[in-house]
Amino acid sequence: MVVFSDTIYIDAQSTKTYTFTFTKPKNFGVEIEGDGSTDVDVYVYDENNNEIAKDINPTDKCSCVFTPQEGAEYNVRIQNLGSKSNLCKIRVE
Repeated sequence: MVVFSDTIYIDAQSTKTYTFTFTKPKNFGVEIEGDGSTDVDVYVYDENNNEIAKDINPTDKCSCVFTPQEGAEYNVRIQNLGSKSNLCKIRVE
């Protein structure tokens, strides 16, 4: 089941953050697919700002899986490390 899906430009050397509250304690995946122009990384943080998952490979295709606590809030941060903007498809399911 797709929780969230979007396509956005992430500016050079910037971060986009999405906040989610999950109602079921099951595995969720975050997938990012960029346009190939820069390195993009993804991080997941819990409501206490603890890093829960990440993918910091040197491409703009990244994904990670985590199991949230029921009713807890999580931040998904997508960081563009490149010198130009990157058009990214984002999917949480």
